[in-house]
Amino acid sequence: MKIKSSLIALLTSLFIPLIAENSSPATEKTSMIAFFNEAILSATNAYAKDPSLKPLSPPEHLSSLQNIQSHIRKTGDTELIKFFLQYQVAYLNPDNDQPARMIGEIFLDQPVAFQEGFELLSANHRLLVFPYLKFGWMKAIEGKNTSLPSITEKQKRFDRIARSLINLRGYQDQSIAE
Repeated sequence: MKIKSSLIALLTSLFIPLIAENSSPATEKTSMIAFFNEAILSATNAYAKDPSLKPLSPPEHLSSLQNIQSHIRKTGDTELIKFFLQYQVAYLNPDNDQPARMIGEIFLDQPVAFQEGFELLSANHRLLVFPYLKFGWMKAIEGKNTSLPSITEKQKRFDRIARSLINLRGYQDQSIAE
């Protein structure tokens, strides 16, 4: 089963660039969602076998992630943003910095759509993925003039996202106590 999942993920990652060149946007998006579903399922299965495992994003996913990131940066597709963030939740290993960097770049290019996609996640997933967003955002603006109006507006949006999580933490603490 693990070999089959890995093979499907590899094949999916190989075909996404071809699909991007030779098909309609709807088919391309469907293929991207299929990639995320297979990758997330693979990580979930690995975690189910060994709960102490924190899987790394496989290197063979990188080209697919880059292609999807490029698509999101152009289109601002909130559903794909949600799937990208769910992918990060599935691969929460701290050594997994490449997807986090991509998330930060998506936020830099599409802050409004990103926030909408982020809000589609469950409260738990938003809390889990936020440190990766923070890391990615810091890397995305590293070396940029952060006093530019476009960057300061995006920073304000980022800060609003961060503040919204404070309420989530309080809500979660309350529900645990009950």
